[in-house]
Amino acid sequence: FGSRWPCILEHMDTPTSSASLRRGQHLITSPVYDLDGSAIKDSHAFHAYLRLSLCHPAVNDTHAMIIELSGAVSVRVVETEHEHHGTHRVFQAKADSGLSACEKLDSWERPEWALREGMHLNQFFSELQQLVRKAVANPLSSKRGACWEHPWDPTYYNCQHFVGDCIEVLAPGARLFYDDCLMHKPHLLKIDKGSGRRESAFAARASQLVMKKKNSMLDTWTTLFSADQPGPEWVITSAEIYWRDCTIYAAAVTKTKSRLADHSEMHHRIKEFRRKVLLQEARDEEQQQQLVLETRNEGQQEQQEQQEQPFLETGQQGQQEQAVSWEDESSIKPGQCPTCIIA
Repeated sequence: FGSRWPCILEHMDTPTSSASLRRGQHLITSPVYDLDGSAIKDSHAFHAYLRLSLCHPAVNDTHAMIIELSGAVSVRVVETEHEHHGTHRVFQAKADSGLSACEKLDSWERPEWALREGMHLNQFFSELQQLVRKAVANPLSSKRGACWEHPWDPTYYNCQHFVGDCIEVLAPGARLFYDDCLMHKPHLLKIDKGSGRRESAFAARASQLVMKKKNSMLDTWTTLFSADQPGPEWVITSAEIYWRDCTIYAAAVTKTKSRLADHSEMHHRIKEFRRKVLLQEARDEEQQQQLVLETRNEGQQEQQEQQEQPFLETGQQGQQEQAVSWEDESSIKPGQCPTCIIA
């Protein structure tokens, strides 16, 4: 599949999208760019995994951890440098915001995608275990052999579903966007019905024969740290989602046409999600400005009323005095001087 689509030769703007890419005679009008500005191949399928950056207040050192679902759950400690060439970094949750791959060349940043404050490994794995147990309890996947030691199913709980559960624990504000925009869609890949569903069931069973482990690393991850190192107390400072090309394996159950449709849908969903968010922010800003204007007008009206109040009170007092004067004059007897009444 790599030889079928040569390198990116040309980048140009089109009326239908922010950019398009041309590989040979194949025009891509729905590009998606990773966080490093590389275009994601539109006819390929990708394996998703999570990379955590870790630190500890009592240890002058940093660690990184890779967590992925490759049949069984895999957890390993790695070097702190970025991943090797050939992967796509499509999402990152940091302390104050999150970044996502985008249909434009610049990544998209949102504050609601920020990492949960103070999240440490022990809490992360404890909450993740609950979500994975819920996933393997799904009858659709459990009757095809999915279990705690091998949760993976290409249709009902694949690597991207698993990473989504990780994001729900680490950056819950990003889960909706992730599910809608950064996941392969089984119905577009045609592995949820008919022959595609049967082929995916066969792939699940084959994986269980080869990849199933005796114990889940969701239970044994603390053994990755030596006795003199802290384990559960490591604090997570960053979470990154990487995609690794797995087209050579996905080709067994998916077709190029379906993968192209899935990629085009991802481009459209990211673009539409961004449009809705920006539109809502514009409406919120307009409402806020209107509220400020109304509050200002109310304040000015109140101030004007306070300024007019003394004049109103003075006028009312004058009317009352005049009324009393006329009342006194009406009680004067004939022959009395109105200006020198003697009681």
